[in-house]
Amino acid sequence: MARTTAGELPAAPDTGTPEPPWHTELHRIAYAFSAVAQDHPRLLPVVATRALAVPVARRPAPLLQLTEHILAVLFRAGFDEATTLTIHRAFVAWILGCRLMDGRQVVDDPEEPDPALRLGLHRLPAAAHPRLRALVPRMAEYDGEQEMTAGLDSLLGRMPRAPLDAFYGRSAP
Repeated sequence: MARTTAGELPAAPDTGTPEPPWHTELHRIAYAFSAVAQDHPRLLPVVATRALAVPVARRPAPLLQLTEHILAVLFRAGFDEATTLTIHRAFVAWILGCRLMDGRQVVDDPEEPDPALRLGLHRLPAAAHPRLRALVPRMAEYDGEQEMTAGLDSLLGRMPRAPLDAFYGRSAP
């Protein structure tokens, strides 16, 4: 398996390009982070747990730069400090949670056409897990990118409207 570095985490766009609305930039970051997590599945658990065990100042520089970029995007949108931190925490928690849950959709037998067998859920007693087994067809159709996008749109749509979005007549998704 190829080794990865924190340097593969999404970076701020070039300074010469016009800055997109804050919610558009958060979507870009989410997709870029997802691509890194998909390419390096062992990275995600480390990123998700190490941040809880290491003081902020000891985190890898690219992770600190990513955090700084997200905070700058939110400040430029006109959010106050408390709202910026709330949105940042919710955004990071959502993306990490989505990617961690997406990783749980492990296929037991990729060649098997029956969803229950492909996902290995046939091994669970039907009487003990009726709801889980009933959801097998939906689990087999799972689209991680679509789920992440829908959830992120919902999350960001519930955040307070940025003062500069209101000024420029833009709205969150």
